[in-house]
Amino acid sequence: MSNQSTDPVGSIPIEATDPVPPAGTAPQRLPRRPRRSLKTWPFAVAALIVILAIGGSALLVPALITGPGAKALSRRLGRSVTIAHAAFNPFTLTLTLRNAIIGPAAGEGADMDPFFSIGTLVMDMESESLWRRALICRRVTISEPFIHLGFRQGKSNVAAAIEALAPVVPSLLRGYALRDITIDKGELRLRPVADGPPLQLTAIHLRLPVLATIASPPPPITPAFTATFNGAPIRLLTSGPHGRQATLSVKGIDIAPFARSLLPPGLKDARASGTADLTLELTRAPAAAGGAFTLKAGIDIARPALADASGRGPIISAEGLSATVSWRPGHGAPHWRRLGLRAPHLTPAALRLLATLPDDCALIIDNGSLITTGHGLALSLSRIKAALAPAGENGRPLAINTRLGKAGELSVSGRLQGSPMALDAELRLGNTPLRDLAAISRGLIPFRLKGNLTSLRATIHAALAPGKEISAEKLSADISALTISDHGAVLARL
Repeated sequence: MSNQSTDPVGSIPIEATDPVPPAGTAPQRLPRRPRRSLKTWPFAVAALIVILAIGGSALLVPALITGPGAKALSRRLGRSVTIAHAAFNPFTLTLTLRNAIIGPAAGEGADMDPFFSIGTLVMDMESESLWRRALICRRVTISEPFIHLGFRQGKSNVAAAIEALAPVVPSLLRGYALRDITIDKGELRLRPVADGPPLQLTAIHLRLPVLATIASPPPPITPAFTATFNGAPIRLLTSGPHGRQATLSVKGIDIAPFARSLLPPGLKDARASGTADLTLELTRAPAAAGGAFTLKAGIDIARPALADASGRGPIISAEGLSATVSWRPGHGAPHWRRLGLRAPHLTPAALRLLATLPDDCALIIDNGSLITTGHGLALSLSRIKAALAPAGENGRPLAINTRLGKAGELSVSGRLQGSPMALDAELRLGNTPLRDLAAISRGLIPFRLKGNLTSLRATIHAALAPGKEISAEKLSADISALTISDHGAVLARL
């Protein structure tokens, strides 16, 4: 027989060598899959809860902010609060607010600008914010913020808002640490207390490394600030470790709106004009030295002028003014260190104003002029160069060189000291026509003088107080071609 057999159909060959289970053996069963332990179901439920919580927070957090959160803030501030859109990414802990507006207070009118608004706010928070109950952000970006700063009964609306929120914030947060802060396209508008143009700070760009009430190392970010103040550009530059030195510059600012707050009490109603360039240098001492701040201001004013309240009578005008002022917070009012006047036109009122400068303020006058009349005198000085140094042990050194009349040369070198102030100086007068001296005296000399005063030297003592006299000693004079006449008749000729 053949070793190959076929099935009944005859289409599939069956080899005799194919394994056939022996008779009486049980058929083989496939292995069964092990059953899962019932102990794993809590982990599955926990994972489901976490997923639902994460997904739910993306919906719940924005709803709480735009709804109950906005209403609670509105009740606390007494202002309408609206937040058009809020979003929260639970995976990156990023909170985004858009078009948030805090409106005017009740009674201010619906036509008032909003008190505060933000175009976009993005806060990238750290996970440690959850268990520390603090607002800790690795990055904060604010776009198009707007603040309308106003005053009512001596208090600003910003200060009033901070006072309203102060009792609530500690119960919500234990502190904050905001790193890498960027403010872009900001605007600050100041509502003036008195009549005057509004003050506007626009195109604000600010970059700060950190703002914190809890320990937080600052990132390696250099602070920066630029803006436009009433049309004048502002720029902030920082240097030193952690920005301990900062320089703020303002170019081309109109000083008229600030005259009332800067002038002495006796000149509050005066009218000031000019265009100023301002440089502020802020220095912070190291923490080991107390961390105190010192502010030094450099002021340059083009075409400064000061007139009385009517605007007609000039007090002082000049081609330029430069000044240096320093101030330490908590140590009194700002202190004038140096005042320079370029080509000033002086008046007696201006001299009285300059006399109020502190003793340690240096005064420099370059190419000035003074015309004054009174008490029988008509004094005309031009090309004035004067320097008054800060007070030392022996008073304040003074040096003046000027032209007297048309050709006279007058110089004074000495010291101001004592109280009331007195001048001890050496006076020199040369190359002066006698007719100029006669014009100065205006009738004190009843004769007509002709000739030339070649030189005059004297040591003078003058008490700078009303009713005090001037004494002179060591007087020497050299006069050439002297003629004394009266009504055409020559009385003497030397």
